[in-house]
Amino acid sequence: MGEFSYQGSEAPAQRFRTLDGWRGICALLVAIGHFGFDDHFRYIPFVKNSYLCVDFFFVLSGFVISHAYANRLRSTHDVQFFIVRRFARLWPLHMVMLLAFLFLYLFTLRFPGLSTGFGNISVGSFVSNVFMLHDLGLHDWLTWNYPSWSISAEFYTYLAFAALAAICFIRLLPCAIVSAVGFLALMFFVPALIGSEHDYGVLRCLYGFFAGAFVWRLSSSVTVAAEWLTSLEVALVGAIGMLFIYAGSTPLEITGPLFFAPAVFVFSKQGGLLSRVIGSRPMSALGDWSYSIYMVHAFIGVLFYDATITVGAKFGVSIGPYTDLLTLAYICIVIAVSAISYRAIELPGQRLIPQLAAKWRLFAHRQGPRDGLGDDSSIASRAQPV
Repeated sequence: MGEFSYQGSEAPAQRFRTLDGWRGICALLVAIGHFGFDDHFRYIPFVKNSYLCVDFFFVLSGFVISHAYANRLRSTHDVQFFIVRRFARLWPLHMVMLLAFLFLYLFTLRFPGLSTGFGNISVGSFVSNVFMLHDLGLHDWLTWNYPSWSISAEFYTYLAFAALAAICFIRLLPCAIVSAVGFLALMFFVPALIGSEHDYGVLRCLYGFFAGAFVWRLSSSVTVAAEWLTSLEVALVGAIGMLFIYAGSTPLEITGPLFFAPAVFVFSKQGGLLSRVIGSRPMSALGDWSYSIYMVHAFIGVLFYDATITVGAKFGVSIGPYTDLLTLAYICIVIAVSAISYRAIELPGQRLIPQLAAKWRLFAHRQGPRDGLGDDSSIASRAQPV
């Protein structure tokens, strides 16, 4: 699911507010798509096939991480610094939500529902989650806070990115090769996106992430005339709409990053009419909170669904006519909790872990890029991470 601040001559001052807005939109679509009520929203293609938004996250992340770090990872120290920063970005909230699900498992009556609806819940899967290993094919199904599979995939993709950047920087050909390897490996093992989560999610992430890195490198040498930007934005949103409508849950879904990459390229220019709307302050705020939205929504969804069903049964009220309103209430709660967790968990964690790493001499502490989400879609000059 942010912003970056830099010290030094190579610091990019640009903030991609429009990409922030897109990340917020995608996080909300995923949250609605995972909610349990049979409301009217789930029949909208963008909600029904919202799992494709995760691949949009991967492409966004590849673009902005490349913008932030591609020319900065030149030594072992730089790589260590990058890995600590990325770990600090992902792990604190992931761990808090893992403990929240553990509490739910131990101290509530949700155990039967969790054991069947949330996949593999065991001591082994808990340990793999602690180390963000749960997307590496260790389990037969999604575990605990099930959306976090993509966090595991992205963290280990960061390691591949750091290695590639340190060896040859992020150039067009290496990015194209790694993205193509991810694509072809997916085609070989599981020719779909929806089936590549707990086992082949890293391949899915490599495919999308390095497609984003590719268009970042391309954007430095290719310009788009300002008068074409609005038309291109509309055309690309229309193309993505067709992807969600006609390719979702079909073998063609695997082409998703091929649509998302040019969209990220065009919207990163931030010059069209849609960019001005999607990059507005409210939408940008959703982008700041998008990682929290993505990580907290499953837990809130379980509690909200159970509370609603229980209250309805107690008072003999059928919730059927109210599912749309209840879904809107759920989304409002998710956004409110995410705004709090962003300030109370994400930001302190991103400050504390690098400080501890420096204290333990994992690297010499210094001020550097402060970044964001599964996905990290904004860069700014003020001190605040994704």
